[in-house]
Amino acid sequence: MWDEQVKAYAKADTKGTDLNKYATANAVARAESDVMGLKAKGIVAVGEPTHDSEVQSIELDRKVPRAKLRDCMDTTYWTYEYRKTGKALPLPKKRVKRYFVTVKAERWGKKWMILDVSPQRKAC
Repeated sequence: MWDEQVKAYAKADTKGTDLNKYATANAVARAESDVMGLKAKGIVAVGEPTHDSEVQSIELDRKVPRAKLRDCMDTTYWTYEYRKTGKALPLPKKRVKRYFVTVKAERWGKKWMILDVSPQRKAC
């Protein structure tokens, strides 16, 4: 899912990505909303984040198994620039570059679908 989201942010458009193959519900809605905001401002993302994820809980005995993950997302090398000029978008010097993200997923058949991605206001 992250790979597809990075592709969408890089061109400020979800068309041509497989985001819906890996994510649904709030996760897709959040990504699409972010992409629309980027597109409206003429901004694209460059590079990509890195992740250090751990499973916080998993329930495999349910009819639809589900899991909750905690991801430390590092955006140090995922920056923004203006699409037309390639000029870097100035960001706050004190912005948090590494922060926790809570991810909720369900197993649909043989694959896991990301339902929700919630960035936290806590540095990791």
